[in-house]
Amino acid sequence: MAEGNVLRAFRESFGPLLYLGAAANASRLHELVKLDVPDINALEETLRVTDKMRKDRICPVGGPALRAIQHYRLAAGVHEGPLFLSKLRRRLTM
Repeated sequence: MAEGNVLRAFRESFGPLLYLGAAANASRLHELVKLDVPDINALEETLRVTDKMRKDRICPVGGPALRAIQHYRLAAGVHEGPLFLSKLRRRLTM
């Protein structure tokens, strides 16, 4: 996939996730960036978020954010491992 398509998909999807994650669930940006693909449960519409004390919590997430994540994953070719990747295909860091 062309780098431009991955970056465009990231911009289109990361915004809704940040908005819903930060506003509805009080998730911190560094917690959302650490998400792995298995942390998303589309059937139950939840995310498993790990805080800085390594404590997991389950956060509800709405359909629009899940659709944005799915769109990003397909465009970026993310099927396993870290959910959000840098342009070098490594885990995004803060």
